[in-house]
Amino acid sequence: MGFLVNSSPNLLIALKAFQEFIPTRISFARLNLEYTEHSVNISLYFDFQLSEQVHRLLAETCAVILFECAEFIVGRPLHDAQICFAHAEPDYHQAYAQYLSGAYSFSAPAIKATFPFSLCHIPNASANQDSYLLAMQQCESMLQQLKPGKQSYVYMIKKMMLSSSLHELSEDQIAAALFMSKRTLARQLAADGTSFREIRDAILSEQARRYLTDSTLSVDAIATLLNYHDSSNFRRAFKRWFNVTPSQYRNQYS
Repeated sequence: MGFLVNSSPNLLIALKAFQEFIPTRISFARLNLEYTEHSVNISLYFDFQLSEQVHRLLAETCAVILFECAEFIVGRPLHDAQICFAHAEPDYHQAYAQYLSGAYSFSAPAIKATFPFSLCHIPNASANQDSYLLAMQQCESMLQQLKPGKQSYVYMIKKMMLSSSLHELSEDQIAAALFMSKRTLARQLAADGTSFREIRDAILSEQARRYLTDSTLSVDAIATLLNYHDSSNFRRAFKRWFNVTPSQYRNQYS
């Protein structure tokens, strides 16, 4: 989703992308956008009962991401923006100024950020239509895969993988999140005729295939987007999936 937001034509379109696709990152979060003559208000809600500490942590994280993306798009700090947090003022509240350029307050009825509407149509100097359209397709595909369905372990693992960076989630972490051992998880997946590696490879291979056929991104750029720190590792993985190199695959389908 970050790729989509950063390549958006302007801040308003980026905010709409946040609103539509935030479930691909936090499945129980939702954004509501309200417009006035002079501002756009972004309200954040969590459709899940969270502890006070977790609620505060998620609110802080989302606020920093929102401000950083908005500042990247408009090209300057958002000193004229403000955000209201629902949690009480923490002991470390002075540290907020290191991460949030606008005004902030606490103990509000809900989490709400307010940006001047005049910022919303400033052209994004880093906008790229091809990248934006490709990222939009990817986000739509991810959102479709996350729609409620049979709550199998395969479904839950796919949901976790599509909501995070694939290479940042190990089998041990997935098992812990599902409150079981790695061995138990392997047995459950074997009963469904699959494995952790097969699920991850299926997601990665599909995303790699889409990037190669639907974009002009270089193989190195695609490797980076899929969180391969070494493009040679991506090339080896791709050949294992499709029996051809990424370049050969692209040439076949161009």
